[in-house]
Amino acid sequence: VFNPEWQGPGKSLSASWRQTSLKIFGTGETVSFPVQTCTKVRDVKEALANSLMVDSGGISFVVKQGCSSRLQLDIEEVGSQVTVRGIESFRPTAHRWPHPVCVIGAGYHGLKTMMMYLKSGNSNVVCFDRNARVGGYCWI
Repeated sequence: VFNPEWQGPGKSLSASWRQTSLKIFGTGETVSFPVQTCTKVRDVKEALANSLMVDSGGISFVVKQGCSSRLQLDIEEVGSQVTVRGIESFRPTAHRWPHPVCVIGAGYHGLKTMMMYLKSGNSNVVCFDRNARVGGYCWI
């Protein structure tokens, strides 16, 4: 939010509002929101990174300029039509663990838990059981 106290001596920052549209590279997903003319790329990157729970260093903004595209620097004012690289969606992503989720027991509830993980899109699971057969003690 713009605060008149942020303007140092000799500075004149614009307080007018304009519409900015962010589009994810490779997808058709877009989001539009109002920003002030003086809003910097760093401010939008940090707000986007905080809402998506990702690192702002991995996000880059590309703006179309004439017949070519140009990477925007953090100290520049954010463009009106910006392509975002470094994220897959404008929705928060689940944390990716470096190791698989372990389910102990291949009985009814262990298998059901693994199926729920697979149904939700997480295939990084492993199951351990002390028996040689799947199914727990129901079929032994």
